[in-house]
Amino acid sequence: QILESARASGARSVNTTQVVAYWLIGLEIVEEQQRRKRRADYGARLLIELSSHLQADFGKGFSVNNLEHFRDFYLTYPRLIASGIPTHCVSN
Repeated sequence: QILESARASGARSVNTTQVVAYWLIGLEIVEEQQRRKRRADYGARLLIELSSHLQADFGKGFSVNNLEHFRDFYLTYPRLIASGIPTHCVSN
């Protein structure tokens, strides 16, 4: 029972960390798009460039489509971090 509990706790921790990371990526995308919005093609170009860099550094999982989902996740839940999701697992 101790090991099962530890395993479940570890899985929850990983899931929480992943949710926070995706939310923070969404936040960064929104902020960068707001900084670049004077340029006509800012949105698509930003996501293509970011996707390329993230896939080179971290592999699959950072397609333009997924980055759009991260952005939408942040826009849907802009106060997620303030609501108590811990950020200590995600460092800069």
